[in-house]
Amino acid sequence: MRPLEELVRPNIRALRPYSTARDEYAGGECAGSAVETWLDANENPFENGINRYPDPHQRRLKRQIAALKGSGNEMDAITAHASELAELAVEEDEILRTCGPLTAEDRVFLARHPERPHIDETINALFTDFFEQCGDRQCREDSAILGGIARFHGMPVTVIGHRKGSTLEENMACNFGMPGPEGYRKALRLMKQAEKFGRPIITFIDTPGAYPGKEAEERGQGEAIARNLMEMSGLTVPVIAVVTGEGSSGGALALAVADRVLMLENALYSVISPRGCASILWKDPKREAEAADTLHITAQDLYSFGMIEGIIQEGTSSAQLIRNVARTLRDQLAELDAEPDIDTMLQKRRAEMPGYFEDSFSTIAAYGANAAMMHYHAEGDVNSVIEPRGFLLVDNGGQYDCGTTDITRTYPVGPLTDNERRYYTWVLQSHIDMARAVFLDYCTGFALDTFARGPVWAHKVNYRCGTGHGVGFISGVHEGPQSLRPNNPVIFKPGMTITDEPGIYETDEVGIRIENELECIDLGENQYGHWLGFAPLTLVPISTEPVIVDELTRDQINWLNAYHAHVYEMLSPRLTEEEKTWLKAKTAPIDR
Repeated sequence: MRPLEELVRPNIRALRPYSTARDEYAGGECAGSAVETWLDANENPFENGINRYPDPHQRRLKRQIAALKGSGNEMDAITAHASELAELAVEEDEILRTCGPLTAEDRVFLARHPERPHIDETINALFTDFFEQCGDRQCREDSAILGGIARFHGMPVTVIGHRKGSTLEENMACNFGMPGPEGYRKALRLMKQAEKFGRPIITFIDTPGAYPGKEAEERGQGEAIARNLMEMSGLTVPVIAVVTGEGSSGGALALAVADRVLMLENALYSVISPRGCASILWKDPKREAEAADTLHITAQDLYSFGMIEGIIQEGTSSAQLIRNVARTLRDQLAELDAEPDIDTMLQKRRAEMPGYFEDSFSTIAAYGANAAMMHYHAEGDVNSVIEPRGFLLVDNGGQYDCGTTDITRTYPVGPLTDNERRYYTWVLQSHIDMARAVFLDYCTGFALDTFARGPVWAHKVNYRCGTGHGVGFISGVHEGPQSLRPNNPVIFKPGMTITDEPGIYETDEVGIRIENELECIDLGENQYGHWLGFAPLTLVPISTEPVIVDELTRDQINWLNAYHAHVYEMLSPRLTEEEKTWLKAKTAPIDR
């Protein structure tokens, strides 16, 4: 990942650090004077005891740090040992230099290390909206298996994994990660549920094996594992298995019949543990290291044999490990989609571009009546096959080292009804009027939002959302304080970035939205005041096929033609001849 400072423009990095009046006052002529409220330090003038930044330069913290450093004598003592510390550093470097590659025994040790990320931590770091589901609906709950529904980058998924616990009490409650038949039946129940609702399945494997106790066998341990193997073989939804620690015996395999089996670089995956193998073959558990080499149970060995599909590098920290797992899961899920959806295709295209960081939000791709739901997301049975008629709405964006994008286009994919064409024309009129607005520097988001709604209000139609929102950089794509929405009191200033996205959303009929990013710009000053306007940042053609041209004003037609000419001028030098021909047709001027 690129350092944050590389993502910040030089002019931003050159800005002087923020300094409050408190600093200047304290060292000046009025030093020692009693000042109770410093409004320029963003403190609260009201008597409610709340100050957002009561100590902006951390004086209290710095005093505590100074105290911890100790007296001058202590520092002298440290200095006296400087040569000794230098010698130790040289010795450390020599030890590290002479270290050889990790052996199978080393990786067994690391796979079993108690500080490796556990399933609870993994779920919290990778997924959102996790909802745990318990019980096998036959006997009881088995804490050695954790499973439920979650979202991964906005996509609903089913997550299942072995749970060992982090403390002795948790270890015992989870039977040290050794599930009984109830655990595997619970896992199978969740997999069948995922199959029914079309959710991908992600499993995390970390177990020394299924519980071998007599009572587990009496309750059908072998049958439960065998059934999981059979049922998982027939699943049609994407299944990804990640071995994060130990992956031993049928206890691991019962969650690992997958389209893609991945391993962390220091995980192990084997039909039997090295100690068990040594005990059976040589009647000597002390030959565990030899057994580990013989079994070829490391990720590196298994990948070379073609037994797994990939190795996930662990990095030097838990945070880096989690990022690597997240990136790999996202890529694998995209590849497993037999018929890539619009979201996947757009993500793949953006990922190929220089400077791409991640999607700025989950893509909204909605056909027909589904587009009437403003934040629609296709899942389960709530999706539609795109047919050769009506509209397709696509709202998407990406985070890049040069900025953050957010764009919506509504495309005709076949014949349109008269209502669909009228609605599209009215939305386009609102979009254009907002983009070409000229206003004085005291105008608020509320005033401009009202102005933008004029064309749709003229037909007694309204959209129950704002006209636009502020856009951040490599952060929240919705970022204020500026916005185009009712009751927003923020006055617009040059440099503010805003989206222009009016729409019409008729339930069970159609949804239409056209969205560009705009930059507030300075248009000069005269006797009436300081004038502002907008310049488009988004360079994508707007579909003109659905437009009822006779309903557009001459100024609206001129703006649309000028915008398309600008799009072609900016993009055509970067395109092939074939691409230029396509863009030329899409940006062709219109007229009555």
